Amino acid sequence: MSNNQRRFRRILLILGGVGALCTLVAAFGLYALLQTLDFSGLGEWFSYDGECVGVGSSAAIEEVAKLTLPATADNVFARSVYAGRGDCIVFVSFDMEAGELDTFIASTWVSSVAPMSDPALLELRGILQNDVDWTFNSDTEYLYGRGHQASSSTQSIVLETISPNRYRVYVVMTLF
Repeated sequence: MSNNQRRFRRILLILGGVGALCTLVAAFGLYALLQTLDFSGLGEWFSYDGECVGVGSSAAIEEVAKLTLPATADNVFARSVYAGRGDCIVFVSFDMEAGELDTFIASTWVSSVAPMSDPALLELRGILQNDVDWTFNSDTEYLYGRGHQASSSTQSIVLETISPNRYRVYVVMTLF
């Protein structure tokens, strides 16, 4: 074997090694990127028409939003939104009789409700963004409560008086 052939062979081996190393680096880089974006759970989180969890029935709403719908609940709305990295936000709203308020609150993570503060109103507006068409006016008095479990999941409840004996209830459940 001549010197040129040996040199050519060494160059090919070096280029092959560099190519294999670049392939490994690219593969691990892609893996790290996908882990950062957490695409591992796409099948689980996007299994319901782009929603992160299915909330199509009263039982599903109660299970996911960690509450019990009152017997007088009507005009029920529920939606879940994928919030990235496996996080999910569940929105539930409904109308209920005012007399069921204590029983309803006892079924949630919230211990009590009080008039909503401006910081809580701003925080809630930030969570809502464009995911639901709920609007909260600064000049309306709302009752508000927030609760959480050992994890970082939170449950916020907003009550709006729609008549002397009826509330419109808004629930925002963040599942982290």
